[in-house]
Parts: sequence; structure tokens; C-alpha cells
Amino acid sequence: MKKDGSVHQKGILVLRLKHKREENNASLRSASISLLGNIAKYGIGRAAAMDEADDLEINSSNWNAFEEQVKSNLVCLLLRLADSEEDVVKSCKFALREMSHIMEIHWHAKKVASMIQLHLIDVATLQYERFMTDLVKLMLL
Repeated sequence: MKKDGSVHQKGILVLRLKHKREENNASLRSASISLLGNIAKYGIGRAAAMDEADDLEINSSNWNAFEEQVKSNLVCLLLRLADSEEDVVKSCKFALREMSHIMEIHWHAKKVASMIQLHLIDVATLQYERFMTDLVKLMLL
């Protein structure tokens, strides 16, 4: 397995970035969250390719580790949607939209993914409290 492009290596990178999202520096928070979104985008692309070609070397334990990182970062990103810095909020919206593809395909959470895609657009102002209330209701169903 290629170590530089494996899902396992991406999971390690996500863990190392986790503390950066808690920094006081807004540009660093924004960049680390955007990177998480790009990793999710890459991960779902690799998973789709995995379904189409059996010769790719991504095993289920690496995918499970990657999925666990997505799950463990979900709450943090949802909370950061209320960040005072606009760039951080935009990065969170992007990351959550990319992660929503994983939710839809692998967690069978189509309604949650659709809500994220519909409401978390970069140019719109999010009604945070209403969004979170509706999202939690969907997640609990």
C-alpha cells in the first residue's frame, strides 16, 4: 500500500490538525477546516473508485479509521458554524458539505446530507439555531 496516499495517512493528518481547529488564529482554523473538507472529498472519491476497481489498495480497516475521523469531527464543525469569523464559517460549510456525501452513501443518512447540502451554502447567512434544531431532529429519527 502506498503510505503517502492511503486513507490511514489521511486519518493521521486529521488527528494532527484537530488541535489547530481550536487555535485563536482564525486563518489557521479556517485552513485546517478546509483541509479536512478536502480530505473528506478525497476520501469519498477513493471510496467510489474502490467500488469500481478491486485492485485499489484501500482495506476496510483504513476506511473505518477514516470514517471514524469524519464522525469525531462532526460536532466540532457544527459548533464552528457559529464562529465569529466568516472565513471559519465558510470553511465549516465546505467541510460539512463534503462530509455529507459520506453520510449519505455510507451511513444511509440521506435526509441529513440533503439538509446540509441545501442549507450550508457559502453566500447565504445561516440561521444557526433553527438549522441545528432541525438537523438534530433529523439525526434522532
